[in-house]
This record gives sequence, C-alpha cells and structure tokens, in this order.
Amino acid sequence: MAKNYYIADTHFRHERLAEGECAFYEARGIPCPFASCAERDALLLSRWNARVKRRDTVYILGDLTLSAPIEACADILSELNGQKVLILGNHDRTNLKGLPYLARSGVVRVEPYLELSDGGHSLVLTHYPVLFWNGQHRGHVLLYGHVHSSREWMLYRQALADARREEPDLAMAYNVGAMVQDYRPRTIEEILAVGEEGCPVSGGGQKI
Repeated sequence: MAKNYYIADTHFRHERLAEGECAFYEARGIPCPFASCAERDALLLSRWNARVKRRDTVYILGDLTLSAPIEACADILSELNGQKVLILGNHDRTNLKGLPYLARSGVVRVEPYLELSDGGHSLVLTHYPVLFWNGQHRGHVLLYGHVHSSREWMLYRQALADARREEPDLAMAYNVGAMVQDYRPRTIEEILAVGEEGCPVSGGGQKI
C-alpha cells in the first residue's frame, strides 16, 4: 500500500547551511553525519530512496534548495523516489512555479499551504510555524519547517506549551525539517510516535 511521507528544509546544494549544521553538531559534541554539502545531499538522497517507493507521496514543506533555478530543482527531484507535493517556502517562491516542467520529475502539486487527511489524522501543512491554525481545537495537527534548530523554534515550542497549559486538548505541531528528522522523510505515524524529542538537535541553535 502506498504511503505518505513528510519533510521540510532539504536545502539541497546549500553550502552555508551544510556548514552551519556541522558546526551545530560539533558544538554539542555530536558527530556530524556528513563532512560537506555534497555529502549532505547524498545522505538525504540515500535515506529518502531507502524508504520511499515509486507509488508513495512525499510532501516537501518548503525550501527544497536555496533558490536554485527550476532546471536544477527538476534534476534534484528526478533522483528522489515517489510523487512529490511541494509546499512553497521562502526560498521557493520563484524557482518552483513551473509545474508542467517539474511534473517530469514526479511533482504532482505545488501549493502555498495545504490541508489533508492521512490515516485518520487531519493535517495542516505549511512552511512556517503558526500559533493558530484551522482545526487546532478539533485535533488537527500542524506540520511545519522553516525554523530549523533555531532559537525561534525554541520560542515557538514554549509558546505552544504555555497555550497547552490553558487548553490541554490543543492539537500538536511538529517541526518536520530534514535535520530534525535525521535527514529522512517520515510518515505521520512516525512523527506522532517520535515527535521532536526523538531528535538530537532539539536544543537551540542558529537559523540559517
């Protein structure tokens, strides 16, 4: 049976981000799983294709690359298994507009925001973390990216924790960034089971 997967902030071919992530790991005494941007790209590709099959769908919640031209985006996407749905991030506004071109690389949809149901879970997909989203009082789960392992991520999580003290039934929100998910797409069941606490980078760092 085909599965749905979720990931954000893949940032393929982004040299400065790869350097920043390595520095983040090293500052915490954690071995970095790659030594260069090329190795980071290869790690993402291999972990993606090890679990995603041709009939699966991967929802990419923004920032596929660092504003690479559409030809380069298509080349990257063509190496990744599955059908792809792109949620536009701040680095995707101009380079991911040509859906007919990208369709050759398995892209079936490009949206700024999306709501869907997956395995009985109502999901809201957006690149940016937001404090209020549709259905949050009815169990709709928010998936987002953008903040990487930054201080902004810590502030956002704290704000949601404060809100949940007043409203314990408030729906959860999860950062599905590549670094947070150990550089692999995850199913919603995995996201809900592991959450952000299963990530070695859940402490504050620098946004890149």
